[in-house]
Amino acid sequence: MGRHVETESFTEAVAGHLLFRDDDVVRLVPQPFWIERIVEGRPGWACPDFLVERSDGRLAVVEVKRALYRPADSTLIKLAAVRQSCEQLDLGFRLVTGLSQSEQAIFDLLQTFHSERCITGPGTDELKELVIERASAPTPLEDLWSVGPAWQTKPMIWWMLWHNILCMDWSSGLDRRTLVLAHSRHTSDAEPDLACAWTCGPAASPTIDDLWSSR
Repeated sequence: MGRHVETESFTEAVAGHLLFRDDDVVRLVPQPFWIERIVEGRPGWACPDFLVERSDGRLAVVEVKRALYRPADSTLIKLAAVRQSCEQLDLGFRLVTGLSQSEQAIFDLLQTFHSERCITGPGTDELKELVIERASAPTPLEDLWSVGPAWQTKPMIWWMLWHNILCMDWSSGLDRRTLVLAHSRHTSDAEPDLACAWTCGPAASPTIDDLWSSR
């Protein structure tokens, strides 16, 4: 998991990041191998974007495409052949689409504050606890910003969203009234069903449960 990951697009990079920080993923390998696919009786080859290994030992191939991707019929036939090859190897297969423009804008904002160096200062740990406590129920961003000085709380909240400490509904866009919820693993008061329904990353990107649902 400490290896440098090579990707061919921003969409793949985001999908890789979300897989990498998923607690249930123990190994993530980009462009892991060539896999044979048979289309209309003729052999061909495909290189999947990722191979992921889950903590229970199951493996899946992940193919990533841009947002609103609409493959041609010929591409669908090739993807179906890859899926069939994966099944023969006892691998899961998942096609996921990437970020919309609004989701990419939010991700770019969070990426700016991914480093903890952005949130250093006196009382940082105490402010984190206050934010988590206030976000034990869905809370507007502006209410969370008010727990401390804005210069400190705003980058802190972006950092907490990036690191899955806080969740938000990415599909609703972003403004001062956007609801934020503390992840259930950080507070016993968080609503578990809502925490599962919300995303700690772009809504169109994969969760580990999505990856295995086709098996």
